[in-house]
Amino acid sequence: MLVKKKDKKSKKKNTKRKVIKKTVKKEIKQAVDKIPGMIFEQIEFKSPEKKQLTPAQPTFSQPQYYDANEKRKHSLMWFGIITIAIIIFSMWVWNTRSFMKDLGLRNQQKTGLWDQAKEEWAEIKKKETNTESELEGIIKEETNTDDIKATVKQTLLNIIASSTKKTTTTTTSALE
Repeated sequence: MLVKKKDKKSKKKNTKRKVIKKTVKKEIKQAVDKIPGMIFEQIEFKSPEKKQLTPAQPTFSQPQYYDANEKRKHSLMWFGIITIAIIIFSMWVWNTRSFMKDLGLRNQQKTGLWDQAKEEWAEIKKKETNTESELEGIIKEETNTDDIKATVKQTLLNIIASSTKKTTTTTTSALE
């Protein structure tokens, strides 16, 4: 590895900077040490004077006069605030009334709902048994074996008869 040699000139410059910095630091430190003494010299010590409290005259504030445009804006703002308050209050009253009405209906319908559900369940069961009996009757009617056998025999005879018939085709041609 090569070690770079520094020039002597650069060393001198760095030392001058360091020396300058050291002297500046010393001067700053001395100035800082002198500051409290300078402040002490400038201050004159006097005994604090006691001020007598005199009853001050009350100051009245000037009445503020609004021009017509500002009065209109001010009254419009209050109109909006009052309108919104009335809307909120009326919605609250409406909500309270509907809540009370629903609460009263719930108490009345508790037993009615249960009875109504029982009645509907009974109707469903009756319809189910009626439907089952109707389906069984339809199935019994359709499954009559004699009718089925006769229908099958007739169909088979028709198929056999149509296959044994000879069909002849005749063609005629016209000679001119």
